[in-house]
Amino acid sequence: MPSKTKLGKFLRARRLKLGLRQTEVAKISGMRQSHYSAFETGLFKSLKPKQLNSLSKALQCEPLQLQSLFFNKPEPKTELGKLIRTRRKRLGLTLKEFAKFSGINYPVIRILENGIRDSFSYRLIKPLAKALALEPSVLSKYVGRKMKATDSKLGQLIRTRRKELAFNQIQLAEKLQITRQFLSQIELGKCPLSQNDIMIELLAKVLELDILELQKARPAIKVRRRSVEEARLTPLGKFLTRRRLELGLSQKELAGRMEIWMSTISVIETGRLHPGPKLLNKLSRALECQIPAELIPLRITIRLSNQGFKNLSKIKEISNINNDSEIIDRAIELLREQLEKPT
Repeated sequence: MPSKTKLGKFLRARRLKLGLRQTEVAKISGMRQSHYSAFETGLFKSLKPKQLNSLSKALQCEPLQLQSLFFNKPEPKTELGKLIRTRRKRLGLTLKEFAKFSGINYPVIRILENGIRDSFSYRLIKPLAKALALEPSVLSKYVGRKMKATDSKLGQLIRTRRKELAFNQIQLAEKLQITRQFLSQIELGKCPLSQNDIMIELLAKVLELDILELQKARPAIKVRRRSVEEARLTPLGKFLTRRRLELGLSQKELAGRMEIWMSTISVIETGRLHPGPKLLNKLSRALECQIPAELIPLRITIRLSNQGFKNLSKIKEISNINNDSEIIDRAIELLREQLEKPT
């Protein structure tokens, strides 16, 4: 059968020139006749290092002369592929032998070396690092699927260290006792942990990082500029908002104290809802302060002061007051009494 490769044609021509049969060449080189025949016909396109030396000896030629006739595979396009091929050649192993040496399936090694993929799963990092005689941290940048880039210094620090320890997000989340989604938000910088010291301490412990390094990486607490927002608030809304912030409460937390909807707090602070007597009492207790009566709109003041009476004329009748300004003063006094009463 005619040869299909340069190597096969050379082997056949050289063997015939020396007057040798295939069985004789195979015996001298220490291989089966069928195996040698596969090289001549082009079924096998390259030689192992041992075969190269034995055949060059049997055919009385230089190893480099044979090596120049090999089918040369294109260089890997990925950095990971180049790493694997360089190490494999240094060990003098074929791809299948290297796969066995590393304990990784041959198809996976072939895909990684040929550059079909430039990343691998977390379970392969230790056996591959051992086979390549490298620290796992060196291969950490090739681990896992391509993830969305993060602009967060803290997030990048956590992600890099997680990969160095060969943890995927699920494994690290389990160690931190949080959800994978929450960990993902931290890595992307959407949860900056600016005030979450407990999580910072836990991350430092699990990832074996310096807690000061983590604290330095997290963004500073952002103080919201409220000047524009407060300009739109009513006097009562400004007072309630500032008092809530003094206590370090969010609208949700204040609503929880009062056992009302968070949206109710929002509309009160923005002046879209005027709180009635019950809500004012709840606000006063929840914010641990007395709400100044002069901040409450006149109609609410009269409504509060008129509680227990049918109308404003009843106040005039009982108090014997005819002057409107005095009626308002009396209403404010009643309001203060109402707010000071325990519920």
